[in-house]
Amino acid sequence: MRFLALALSLWLAAPPLTAQAHPPTQLNPGADQGIADEILDFRKRMAAAIAAKDAVALRGMYAATFEHVLPSTKTEDRENRISAVIGGGFNIETAQPENLVVRAHAGGWVAIVTATTPLRSAADGTTRIERWMQVFVRSDTSWLLAASQSTRGIMKR
Repeated sequence: MRFLALALSLWLAAPPLTAQAHPPTQLNPGADQGIADEILDFRKRMAAAIAAKDAVALRGMYAATFEHVLPSTKTEDRENRISAVIGGGFNIETAQPENLVVRAHAGGWVAIVTATTPLRSAADGTTRIERWMQVFVRSDTSWLLAASQSTRGIMKR
């Protein structure tokens, strides 16, 4: 009983909790556009590093804890992803996006990019739609690609 009385007295003596806004600051539309421009520039620089097969530059663009989720549900860490994108073939890092949207979060420290990319097969005339997402985090000096995921579907055109 004394424990309950002590806990109640401590609770009553504690300062009141104040609400915290999340994200910590709200961005204005101009700031959102600035972040979108930064992310689009980052994607261009990443595409250039992939085209040049510059693994050193790419290591500086992917977060150390980067993870990509493939449509098969398998995952790739930073080193596996760098090998995959340098190896050629389709990747969302260099995909020509449609419906691209950049959303800024956490006071401009996080950006989430979503888009779709149609891939037309010359063999059978089908178009596979990749829907993908990338999560960017701001470091002290630049943006880093922290996570990504892609899904696919088949659509006849």
